[in-house]
Amino acid sequence: VISPLSYNFTQKGSVDNFDRPRHFYATCSPANPGWDDLLFVLLWGAINISALLYANFQAYQGRCILTEYSESQYIGISMAILLQSFVIGVPVMVVVDDSPTARFVLRTCLVFVTVVAVLLPIFLPKMIFLRQWRAHEKRMERKMLLNMKKQRQMDALAIGDGSLTSWYARQMMGESSNRLSGYSRSSRERADPHHHHSDQNVGLKIIAKYGSSQHSSGRRLFNDVS
Repeated sequence: VISPLSYNFTQKGSVDNFDRPRHFYATCSPANPGWDDLLFVLLWGAINISALLYANFQAYQGRCILTEYSESQYIGISMAILLQSFVIGVPVMVVVDDSPTARFVLRTCLVFVTVVAVLLPIFLPKMIFLRQWRAHEKRMERKMLLNMKKQRQMDALAIGDGSLTSWYARQMMGESSNRLSGYSRSSRERADPHHHHSDQNVGLKIIAKYGSSQHSSGRRLFNDVS
């Protein structure tokens, strides 16, 4: 209302023989430049700089908050990026004010950096956490289903369900029988190192004892007769 913008042409460089500018550019600038334009720029800059400095101060104070839903770290990163872009961008923008192309590129880059500095540190960690949480839920669901299946099969084994012929049950029964047979075999082998020949040795001992007793009985009978 006080100083509306208008489309103005600005001459740049020399003129030709007909007093026409060789180079010029057009911008949207106040129609009547004066103190009101400078006042608006100063107020706008003071409000934004004050808010930015206060936000950085609050982010620094909340850096040690250790709650589960705290985002002070990401907010601090955003504020630091905004402060750095302001400190670097404003002086460069003043230097390249006479070049419309450089000024346009610089302002575009500053807008992009400020927007990304706000959106990226706040939303990107949430997206990563959401993806990790969904993968964790899938792993927990598979683990729970496997535990329920094992528990159901163990319950069926406990009640003597003969229809239980699943792979897990056969594996469990096979491992149990192998473990028991291996334990009994190892116990016998520890008790008698020559256990695998024990049956044959016992049989030979019985035959030898019986034969010697028969031989001695026959000899006594022959002596009595004679």
